[in-house]
Amino acid sequence: STDWRKPTDNISVLLDTIIEHIPAPEYIDGPSQMLITSLDFSSYVGRIAIGRIHRGELHEGQDIVLCKRDGSTVKQRIKELHIFEGMGRTKVESAASGEICALVGIDGFEIGDTIADINTPEALPRIAIDEPTMSMTFTNNDSPFFGKEGKFCTSRHIQDRLQKELEKNLALRVEPIAADKWIVSGRGVLHLSVLIETMRREGYELQVGQPQVIYKNIDGVKCEPIEDLTINVPEEYSSKMIDMVTRRKGEMTAMETQGDRVNIEFDIPSRGIIGLRTNVLTGSQGEAIMAHRFKEYQPYKGEITRRTNGSMVALETGTAFA
Repeated sequence: STDWRKPTDNISVLLDTIIEHIPAPEYIDGPSQMLITSLDFSSYVGRIAIGRIHRGELHEGQDIVLCKRDGSTVKQRIKELHIFEGMGRTKVESAASGEICALVGIDGFEIGDTIADINTPEALPRIAIDEPTMSMTFTNNDSPFFGKEGKFCTSRHIQDRLQKELEKNLALRVEPIAADKWIVSGRGVLHLSVLIETMRREGYELQVGQPQVIYKNIDGVKCEPIEDLTINVPEEYSSKMIDMVTRRKGEMTAMETQGDRVNIEFDIPSRGIIGLRTNVLTGSQGEAIMAHRFKEYQPYKGEITRRTNGSMVALETGTAFA
């Protein structure tokens, strides 16, 4: 229904409104041209290039040219062509300008490469992928509890899994630093946390180190990643949230009252985000809603004061049991 006061049991009206008000893509005639904007991976056919056809048409079995980042071109052939229908993909023989499609059989491509006509290879402007901002050390579990939680525990298992993840995880970087140790870099704590949790659920057992931000030297100045942090909290807890974030070198950029809640926006170093969510929820008695995303690199903000209180680990002498 177009009236928000009349609930319905489907979204047909929304879909019809999209068709009515959003214009269909224009057909641009000319030599074939498609920008690769995403990818998928299949254990049967390998990497699959996904993008929107900018100009012309693409056909199954067509010879094309892959225009790469360094300006070089590589001749390839489209083995299969799929378009997206509903929640899945449908194999077709051809697709025209404006269609989003998936190409099977293209090797060695990157996000931002162009699929072009073999006779007139023209590259489209590239799109940039956000660089990693945080890294963690991955290694195999060498604790006394080795092998009690997972099925895949050896360094070979972990390395194979990380290499497999690189096939479809665009922003992930894996750098081996020893035979059984890797530095894994990603776009923030959440990106790495999802990978770790996925591996754990798949039966992998591993150890990880503390997250470390990736610094850059820009024009001779040490710079660190800054995130855009938003906290929505009841008004009575707003001063406590501001105090918590500013102690971690955060700077408040906006504050807006919405009913009995306050929406506060900050610029905060990525290293200040680590461990912040737990403190925010504790300080607001679970009422706070927190979200953050990478913004840019800015000059280093200085040291952040960590735990100010110690933790008592022993009360009296005696035998300790592990």
